[in-house]
Amino acid sequence: MRRQDIFCLVAGVVLATAAANFVAPTAHAFRVFKVVNGRSVESDPVGCGPFERWNLSRFPDRKIPYYINSNGSADLSLAHVTKALGDAFLLWKTIPNTPIDFRLAGYTSAIGYNPDDNNNVIFWDESGKSLRLAGAGPEALALTVTRANLTTAELEDADIGFNGGSISGGTLPCGFVTAPVQWSITEERCAFPPKRIAKVKKWGAHEVGHLLGLAHSTVKTALMFIGPTTEVLMPDDVAGAKFLYENLPPPCSNCNSNCNSFLSFVEGNPSIPGDGVFVSAVGGMNNSNFDLSSPIPLNSTTDGFTVTVFPPASVQSVNQVVLIITNLQHTGVCQVGGGFGSGSPRGAVSSNGVRGFYFNVPQSTLNFAVNFLAQQNPGCGVTVNNLFVEVLFLEDNFSQPITTLDATAICPGQNNCAGNPL
Repeated sequence: MRRQDIFCLVAGVVLATAAANFVAPTAHAFRVFKVVNGRSVESDPVGCGPFERWNLSRFPDRKIPYYINSNGSADLSLAHVTKALGDAFLLWKTIPNTPIDFRLAGYTSAIGYNPDDNNNVIFWDESGKSLRLAGAGPEALALTVTRANLTTAELEDADIGFNGGSISGGTLPCGFVTAPVQWSITEERCAFPPKRIAKVKKWGAHEVGHLLGLAHSTVKTALMFIGPTTEVLMPDDVAGAKFLYENLPPPCSNCNSNCNSFLSFVEGNPSIPGDGVFVSAVGGMNNSNFDLSSPIPLNSTTDGFTVTVFPPASVQSVNQVVLIITNLQHTGVCQVGGGFGSGSPRGAVSSNGVRGFYFNVPQSTLNFAVNFLAQQNPGCGVTVNNLFVEVLFLEDNFSQPITTLDATAICPGQNNCAGNPL
């Protein structure tokens, strides 16, 4: 997901066209991002989550780490860059009654956007090419690219790039069609010969807001406005940070935590989450099937199932669970079976300190499975009374099979999960 800052300002007047993700003012000024049906979308701060933010408990010191590219900026010393960025982070750190905190984890040779390395890197691109390749327009002064877990909405990576080259296109400050960018620690203005002087603290603080999970505000005086005129936090900025990090609404799920039917598999019995016992898949394509020791009859439920899976900690998310439904006949012309997906996870849970994910399989999916298998196998007497959930197949967010499980539970009904909602 990309938050783009593609405006240049003179005396508070926006002199470029709006970014594609700019949204007209609503009843709520600041805006955030939330995960909906496995996708990250910009949202008003209303309703339930999950909203994208950092889970600070994942860091031993509860501080979001960041790295600065050791080249710094061609316009400034590395010491000046470090100090200005530190001041930008400090603005957000000092918001009362929130756990927001940061630490400079060191310097790195890494440059460019790498949302999969789980390192938060700040860099200057003296050509500006990496910003444009990441989706920014030629007017961009800076761009933050973040990655969130599409199940839990926890932010996992954020890289901030500053344009050290030039800006062009649209109507730029002072009438320039094209202007080189010069970064400063003291001033923000236009200069002649054509030059756009930009202040590190101001744009750095704006980008840190994106790093925290905030989108652009519709309040023109806010730091998180799409073309900020201030370098301090305004009430709307503080309200946005407090929304995400002080009293975050619960997930949209209505998980009632009544499920304790943990499964045993032909491949082994992993029992309950957190007991140190895992099971590995053996059968099926790529050895990725988990065979239930006691297949679950479809005629035992009238409201579908809730499937809760607890993968090992190395698996960051589960994209879908596929129920393989059969008539338990493994030979002959009436060997009936098919896989039916659960769709995106409904939410995340925790049990005995282990994170899991639960999926609703509605009755309509089971009814479709019965009708489909009956139509595909005429003359085999396929009915709901002789079909069973026999096998589970799981995929991560990269559509790769998950072949190890800590525990799994299947219970009747919707939102009937094992564990406590996160």
